[in-house]
Amino acid sequence: MQRRRALEDEPRVHAMIHHGLKLEEYRAFLHDLYDIVWHFCPAMAAAAARCGDEFRNVRYALYERIEEEKEHETWVLEDVGAVGGDVAGAKADPPSAPVQAMIAFNYMASLNQLLKTVADPTAQRSIINSTRMNFYLFAQMFRENGFVTHIAG
Repeated sequence: MQRRRALEDEPRVHAMIHHGLKLEEYRAFLHDLYDIVWHFCPAMAAAAARCGDEFRNVRYALYERIEEEKEHETWVLEDVGAVGGDVAGAKADPPSAPVQAMIAFNYMASLNQLLKTVADPTAQRSIINSTRMNFYLFAQMFRENGFVTHIAG
């Protein structure tokens, strides 16, 4: 909860929520968002693959979530195109450093929201750490080395 509050207090996040972003900032944000969304299903698949039989219900919930989330990256690309952004660049160019770190972390981490039914204390600590890291890394996206690095200028 503390990391989520810190994310909401991040000046660019606050401004985005309450005032929106400038067009060039929104294009850059979508550029990074594409990679986050593109990696979402593979990261969930990696998490599901690590779920033993004792976490079968979590594994199946992850499979269902993957089905719901498939191809959402195409929606982001449609948005990129709709605001005059570089669709080919969003697909080909790497995201900002914080987004690269968050994506890499999620291939070793579990997804908090779907894993709340896990009773094992060691697994719970891992889930809590994963959630904290994701909020921290997502907040980094709004700082100096984040999506603004994609703004030409």
